[in-house]
Amino acid sequence: MSMRLAKMGDRLKIHYLCYDCTGQVLESTCDGEPPQITLGEGQILPALEEALVGLAAGQSRTVILPPARAFGEYQEDLVGFVPYSQLQLEGEEPQIGLMVAIEDDGEDEPLQAEITGLEENGVTVDGNHPLAGQTLKFQLTLVAFTA
Repeated sequence: MSMRLAKMGDRLKIHYLCYDCTGQVLESTCDGEPPQITLGEGQILPALEEALVGLAAGQSRTVILPPARAFGEYQEDLVGFVPYSQLQLEGEEPQIGLMVAIEDDGEDEPLQAEITGLEENGVTVDGNHPLAGQTLKFQLTLVAFTA
């Protein structure tokens, strides 16, 4: 009997641990129900999908992703001042740490950014992913194949 190995298109239940370069756990699914994903549908980073391909149920793999394969390099041009008139706050008070949508005339979709500073006429925002610029280590486990 041959062992089934994961391939693109398979539906899987997985567990993962994500560490930063100091070894601190940033995120873990190990304390709860394993999330279900379909390989190739972009539900997780493409590099993680690639790392799961070829694993059998119960097997694990550790991968280290540089920023380019994880959440990108930190981009200073995604940090800037935005007047209150361009924010979509939906009744919320602006506060540091709040995620906001910013209207940009040239884009169909509003840009998502985190408020990092409050000023009289607007806010300073950072549109980078919180993990941008970081090398990350992921420990992946294929828990089971699902129907």
